[in-house]
Amino acid sequence: MTQNNDNEKNNHNKTKRRIIMIIIIVIIILSLITSCGCTAKLWGKVGSLFNNSGNYNINPDTNDLNIHLNKELTFDTDNLEMNLSAENLKISFSYKNINPDTFTCVTSDASLATCYVKDGYVIVNPKGIGHVDIILETITNGEKYQAKTNIVINDVDRFIKLASYSGTVNLNYNKTKIIPYTLVNLKGDIKVEVNDQNLATAKISNGNLVITCLKTGTIKVTLTIDFKGQTYKATYNLKIINEKSNDSTLKSLTTKQGNLAFKSKLYEYYLSVPNSTTKISFEAKPNDTHSKVSYKFNGEQVNSLKDLPLKTGENKLEITVTAEDGSTSTYEVTINRSNE
Repeated sequence: MTQNNDNEKNNHNKTKRRIIMIIIIVIIILSLITSCGCTAKLWGKVGSLFNNSGNYNINPDTNDLNIHLNKELTFDTDNLEMNLSAENLKISFSYKNINPDTFTCVTSDASLATCYVKDGYVIVNPKGIGHVDIILETITNGEKYQAKTNIVINDVDRFIKLASYSGTVNLNYNKTKIIPYTLVNLKGDIKVEVNDQNLATAKISNGNLVITCLKTGTIKVTLTIDFKGQTYKATYNLKIINEKSNDSTLKSLTTKQGNLAFKSKLYEYYLSVPNSTTKISFEAKPNDTHSKVSYKFNGEQVNSLKDLPLKTGENKLEITVTAEDGSTSTYEVTINRSNE
C-alpha cells in the first residue's frame, strides 16, 4: 500500500515538472517574440511548418478616414437650380492644398438626379422634381475630401425667346437686321457671339438683337445667359446676300368702282361699269419697293392711275412692273363701260 502511494506521488511530481517546463518554454518564446528583431522571420519559419506562409495586401477601410467637407475641395457655385427638361447641368469645382488623382460623384437621391465627373465638371442629369444633394469626393494622402451642394430641380420653363430664328439680309438694300427678344423666367446679362466676325457683328440693344452685316455668307449668332448655375442659349441663323431683286409682281391692285379679286400671279382681269361711270381710278402697289411701275391706258402712256377717262365699250389698262434686275411682268385690265 505504501509502495503504491509512493508511485502516485512520483507520477504527480513528474507531471508537475512537465507543466513547469512547458510554462518556461512558452515564457522564453514570448520573450523572444517581444524583444528580438527577428520576429517576422521567426513567425515566417513557424508559419512554414504549417504550410501557411504567403503575401497579403491589406486595404485600409475608407470609412475610417478623416473627412474634410467643403474646405480643400469646394463647388464654385451655390444656389443652383435647373429645369427638369434640361439635358444636364455642369457644375465647376476647385481644390487647394491637395493633389487628387480621381474624383467620384454621388447624389442623395438617384430618383431625382444622377451625376458623374468629366473634364473638370460635375455633370448632373435630372430625373425628377425636388431638392437633391450633390457630393463630390476624392481620397488622397490617406484623407477623404468632399464637396457638397444642393440643387433644385423644377418644371419651370426658362428660355430666350427670339421673334424669329432665321432670316436674310440683302446688302443691296440694307446692312442691319433687328430681331426682338424676350427672357422667359430669366434675369441677367446676355452675351452675344457671332461665329464669323468677318461677315457680321452683333449686339444687344433695348430688347433687340442687332446684327450689322459686312460681307455675304451665312452666320450663326448665339445668345447665352447664365442663371442660377445653368446656361441658357438661343441661336439665330442669318443668310447675307448682295443681289438685285427679280420680283416683278404687284402686291395689290384695287379700284373703288368694282372688285377685281386680285391675285399676285394672275395677270388678266375684266371689269364692267355702268354707262354713268365716265372716269375710273386704280391703285397699284408692287411687292418689292425697289420695282418700278408704268402704265398705259387705251394704248397711251399715262403717269397716274387716277381719273382715267372711259369711252363707251372696252377700255384697256396695262400695268408693267419692272424688277430691279430688269425682269418685267404686265397686268392687263379690260374695263367695259355699258352703252346703256
